[in-house]
Amino acid sequence: MEKGSLVYINYTLRIKDEGKVVDTTLEDVAKQAGIYNPEVRYEPSLVAVGDGWVVPGLDEALLQMSEGEKRTLEVPPEKAYGQRDPARIKLIPLRKFGADASKMRVGDQVDVGGQVGVVSYIGSGRVAIDFNHRLAGKTLIYDVEVVKALKDVGEKVRALVSYTLKIREGDIVVSTDAESATVTLPVDKYDEGAYYMRRIAASYVFKYVPGIKRLVFQEIYEKPAEESAKPAEESAKPAEESAKPAEESAKPAEESERGRRRRRSAPKSQATSNSSTREQA
Repeated sequence: MEKGSLVYINYTLRIKDEGKVVDTTLEDVAKQAGIYNPEVRYEPSLVAVGDGWVVPGLDEALLQMSEGEKRTLEVPPEKAYGQRDPARIKLIPLRKFGADASKMRVGDQVDVGGQVGVVSYIGSGRVAIDFNHRLAGKTLIYDVEVVKALKDVGEKVRALVSYTLKIREGDIVVSTDAESATVTLPVDKYDEGAYYMRRIAASYVFKYVPGIKRLVFQEIYEKPAEESAKPAEESAKPAEESAKPAEESAKPAEESERGRRRRRSAPKSQATSNSSTREQA
């Protein structure tokens, strides 16, 4: 493989001398190892070969592999997650965690100032948090297979957008024309909050698909067919209802006419009485 080649790989990662599976892209292996997570998508993982997307030992091996090839690799700490560094274990007063302090247990992952560590000790009002990677100091065994090497421009763009935006490739439509590519996402996947992630996707496309110099993200809205007839049906209602005010408007006129007739037919004595009352006031 050449540096920067885009490939899909399947792998299973174990810790040497323990035989424990800690990560895999294969669902059946995850279930057998007791690490299955229903929220994880078990599928081949995209890798830009030789560009640091995976640990150095695996990266070096991929450069020597070809599409369809399988290998089992032993990767020492120096080419994996490094040796454990005692300086990365910090003692922090429990009171700094406020109400969460009483809930903390050894083995919990915690975020301290943007750094994620593992609680390794609690006592005497303090907590020891290990900020080393959980696989630091471990020799790793990788069972890896190069499932597919991407060659087509459109499938490279689709793979990089899917990788960056965490959207299934089947939901992404890509068309290419000379030096440009247009990416169409379903409206329900077109999250405005993902603006910066789309910029990152564009930077990946420009880096790993050299022929593309222009990337367009577009959204398409379509009117649902079943709703198209509703406005026409409902438009008749105002016309039918519009007659009601006219019919009802005649009532006050009729009633006022009856009122005038009643006033004209009122006894004179009542009129005289009303007149004399106003004068007394």
